[in-house]
Amino acid sequence: MENYERRLDWVHPPSDAEVTSLSETLHDGYLYEAHHDRSKRTVVFEVFVPHLRLKTTITASGVYGAHVFRTVGSADEGFYGSESWEEFEVSLHKPDVRFDTLEASLLRRSPAIAIQIGGLLNGEHYYELSVAGSRLTVEGGVATLEDFIQRGRDYWEAFGARSNSLKTATESAPGPAD
Repeated sequence: MENYERRLDWVHPPSDAEVTSLSETLHDGYLYEAHHDRSKRTVVFEVFVPHLRLKTTITASGVYGAHVFRTVGSADEGFYGSESWEEFEVSLHKPDVRFDTLEASLLRRSPAIAIQIGGLLNGEHYYELSVAGSRLTVEGGVATLEDFIQRGRDYWEAFGARSNSLKTATESAPGPAD
């Protein structure tokens, strides 16, 4: 029998749960595959992040919850409606459909883990995908979940350092009046 007290919920996260941003790694990426297997209790995301040159598979196992929320009406209204996971998978598999990842987070409290990914489907509707289970693994281009997180952090840190060095070089360059 599962321990329901140890389950994670994004709406009411436990105070002792650790939240980790995945936005540095998944921002500006593309979710091109999402599928589930109820009998195996798995959800699989396949993503490509161009600036990291990273194509990876994120697998949640021991899944006890998978939710899809979609904006209904204009973004200004801020109203979310539920959609079935199956409906989302069908939408994602239509020709010329693209899901741009904008933000993502992990919620961890042993023995559970949850992932939430927010993004735009064809630039029109904002979706939040939330999956909770007992384990999350990452394959392709990285060895572990922690490596996956660090890869995004390293990229943006290096990007910031390049931006700062360009700014410093521009500020110290002689101007037309010099």
